[in-house]
Amino acid sequence: MFMMESLRACVQSILDHALRSALTVTGIVVGVLTVIIIVSLMEGFKRSLESQFLGLGANTLAIRSRNVNDDWNRRARITVEDYRLVERVEGIQAMTPLLFASRSAANTIGHGDLRVSSSLRGVSSSYQEVFGAFVSLGRFIAPSDDVKRRRVCVIGDYIRQELRLPDDPIGNYVQIAGEWMKVIGVMQEQGGILGDQFDNFVLVPFGTMQSINGAQDQADILIQLKVRHPENLETVARQVRRVLRSAHELTAEQDDNFTIRSMNQVLATMTEALDTATWVFAGFVGISLLVGGIGIMNMMLVSVTERTREIGIRKAVGAKREHILMQFLLESIVLSLLGGLIGLLAGYLLASLIAVLIPDFPTLIVPAWSIWLAVGFSGMVGLMFGIVPAARAADLDPIEALRHE
Repeated sequence: MFMMESLRACVQSILDHALRSALTVTGIVVGVLTVIIIVSLMEGFKRSLESQFLGLGANTLAIRSRNVNDDWNRRARITVEDYRLVERVEGIQAMTPLLFASRSAANTIGHGDLRVSSSLRGVSSSYQEVFGAFVSLGRFIAPSDDVKRRRVCVIGDYIRQELRLPDDPIGNYVQIAGEWMKVIGVMQEQGGILGDQFDNFVLVPFGTMQSINGAQDQADILIQLKVRHPENLETVARQVRRVLRSAHELTAEQDDNFTIRSMNQVLATMTEALDTATWVFAGFVGISLLVGGIGIMNMMLVSVTERTREIGIRKAVGAKREHILMQFLLESIVLSLLGGLIGLLAGYLLASLIAVLIPDFPTLIVPAWSIWLAVGFSGMVGLMFGIVPAARAADLDPIEALRHE
């Protein structure tokens, strides 16, 4: 009964000073709103990345060179010879080299008067099997294309759209690195995130890419492979590491000058970075919640001064110290929670609007923990910053309070 009466009194007090209450909780609203926007957008972005990486499968490995800055004299590249050695490792289902353009100009793809900046990659015929990405039109690169270094290419759908090629562009020619290459296939559409188009790439035969770059014996390539059985992933990785260390003539004291990473490891690193960024941003935003708490405390102190005579009357008719304390503390908590709920709703609506306005933005996700954290922290702010005003009200002398004008 007492709690219900105290709650009714605090709600009535908030309504009686609606404008002042609204201005007071602005800091809480802005803080919670911003936290919800940041967390929901980052979670959506993270889930989209997870779906893209997991699409490659849990049984793939990426091998690339790594520069080590010490006194050891060693190669800091993965060569074609390394690729041939890795091919012999047991347990590999398929693998492909990836060779990127050594000249930035080669990444400009042209057709007629149109130009588009893209990612040019030299790959083998096993690319489709390794990456789980297949052509939607035409055919993929064949082993003979690689051997004969044919001037053919497979494009992402983004390239087709940007160069205004026909819906079926097979047989058309595009200009790459000053040469005309025949389009033989279009890859299945993958979409994109925040303007980063996953379909903005051109694939050419590995041998063709070598001739475009020149000095192919010195090329630093990336190797992507698919393990036949996922449970053997670590075993295959150890065997590959042993083969490459031997090929690079590394001693036991020397670190690897290459990296071997599974897609799960890459994904874990990226999600960890995103989680850290989310918490850092949320931490900075939390400052506004503290500022909002100070605003609530100031308002409650003003309220105590304004209602000093009321407090004196209540004490005179029998109200105990804990009754006065609970009334003002409850008012502070309700006010803070109200700001948190408004911020929660406004944050969700604004995040939804942002997700709609930004092209290719992933699905909006508001995790349950962020809701409980925002509301719980708001209530805690109200409790912490409401204690001082509530204690001051509860400690007022009834006689002095009655004399207050």
